[in-house]
Amino acid sequence: MQVLYLGGIFSQDMKADMTVKNVQLAGQQRTLFGLSAEDTYFSNINDGSYQNLAELAAQILPENAISWDIGANIGVTCLVLAAVRPAGRIAAVEAGNRNFAVLERNISENNVGGVVTPFNVAIGASDGDVRFTDASAYGFISSEGDPTRQVSPATLFKEFGADRLDFVKIDIEGFEFPFLRAGLDLFKTHGTVIYMEFNAWCLLANSKEDPFAFMEWIVENFAYTYLMDRHTSAYRRFSKADVRQVLHEIIVESGTLRDLLICTEPGRIPAPPA
Repeated sequence: MQVLYLGGIFSQDMKADMTVKNVQLAGQQRTLFGLSAEDTYFSNINDGSYQNLAELAAQILPENAISWDIGANIGVTCLVLAAVRPAGRIAAVEAGNRNFAVLERNISENNVGGVVTPFNVAIGASDGDVRFTDASAYGFISSEGDPTRQVSPATLFKEFGADRLDFVKIDIEGFEFPFLRAGLDLFKTHGTVIYMEFNAWCLLANSKEDPFAFMEWIVENFAYTYLMDRHTSAYRRFSKADVRQVLHEIIVESGTLRDLLICTEPGRIPAPPA
């Protein structure tokens, strides 16, 4: 397993604090390490977790898919994608040092180092240095926290060394807007399918972005925009005329967050059944 950048030093104490359980993800038994048994995110991962993502990936990704997992956390999405598309390659991007240590362990213990390459960096509009508040699955860029290297989408594409980009999963606690703006030309060039969390609360609280303006920007720049079902891998298309209703569903009916599926190129996302 190759680690392209280490933003911190991981002590034996950090490794000793990890907890472990066996779970079935995308039909495969996995050994999953977490930050601690008390960690809310880790404790909620059980057999069959992320099955909706597994079904979606099987439907839309080529066998040798090149994927990015932005906000990889401890690696659950990576393990799901590696199970569904074992001939592909995945860049796992995680800025939090403690999460990254667990991510490395999960890649190693589950023998997916030939598929998954971890990057201990934040991602944003430009290359540079930022501070990152490490908070399990809820860490984010802030004025406090640990010094962390930040890379742009263009730099990640270059350092990962692939010649295309089929799929991006992104969940970075409200900082999705600068990432998408900076990577838009890249995503257009490769017809990248983007599976993203839209969290209105995180947009307001963490990055001070306007959810309405962000959603309008999405539908103006991505010709194919879909709202994911809360409980299945189904999705439905929406347009600029639907933005108000979609935001009502997200904020009022869904507890401020839902997943979106977006792309600039026709044919990459199969049309949902009528």
